[in-house]
Amino acid sequence: MDYQNVKTYNKALVYSRCVVLGCYIEPSSDEINQKMYEFLCENPGNKIGLANGTLAFVDYNGTQKEALSVQTREGFNRIVIGASVFALINNSQSNSSGCGCGGCSGNNNNNNNG
Repeated sequence: MDYQNVKTYNKALVYSRCVVLGCYIEPSSDEINQKMYEFLCENPGNKIGLANGTLAFVDYNGTQKEALSVQTREGFNRIVIGASVFALINNSQSNSSGCGCGGCSGNNNNNNNG
């Protein structure tokens, strides 16, 4: 992945989300990470979802632009990333989580100030 173009906070955030999502794809590849990063940087409303072995690229209108069949790690039902969203839905309710790569954590940063 071309790390030279990650020059703003928003692009760094998108980049980090692509890296985390890439941790759940086996084997993770720079080619897929680059493709995800470029798609999300095209428009802040674009999103990428990973579920049931399908990596779906969905544009800001909700139209699926592309779908790739990928091998995934176990332990989650669905992951959705975008410029303003990061959602990980796990299969289990266990407190232990992680994807086995640097930068991933079980902290979901939800502020439930109810």
